[in-house]
Amino acid sequence: MGFRGLAWSLAVMFLGACAGGLGGGAGERGDGASLEQRVALYWEAQKNEEWETVKRLADPERREVVSSVLARRAQGESRLKAWKVVSTVLQGDEATVEVEAIYEVRHPLLGKNPAELRSVVKDRWVRRAGVWYVAVEEPSLKKLLEHYRQKE
Repeated sequence: MGFRGLAWSLAVMFLGACAGGLGGGAGERGDGASLEQRVALYWEAQKNEEWETVKRLADPERREVVSSVLARRAQGESRLKAWKVVSTVLQGDEATVEVEAIYEVRHPLLGKNPAELRSVVKDRWVRRAGVWYVAVEEPSLKKLLEHYRQKE
């Protein structure tokens, strides 16, 4: 794989890391909602850039990370265009949800037309007092490189 392929792979995985881990509340906010409903609410909020909803869906114990992640996304050149759940693994009060996400990326190095990037994002969800929250993790280049090495 050449430098350009490596750069694209790293960009896709970094976008996935930034996307994967933010996220809600009763009634419209979805406090009593199922995991599937909360996942849909979370990803639709990201797609529609409803950042307050994304923050409400985040694990209350990790919300300080959400602001940092959202600040980076606001500076970024990518936008979530579409998503679909690929798989869900439930283990007690924790779940791992894999989502295929499609991003539109604009950057001067990519030319004037936006590029479409596909990524599979793994979100970890936790249930606290009966409510599902996405567990946000700070994106890390070290984790990204470890993930890339595992795929080789």
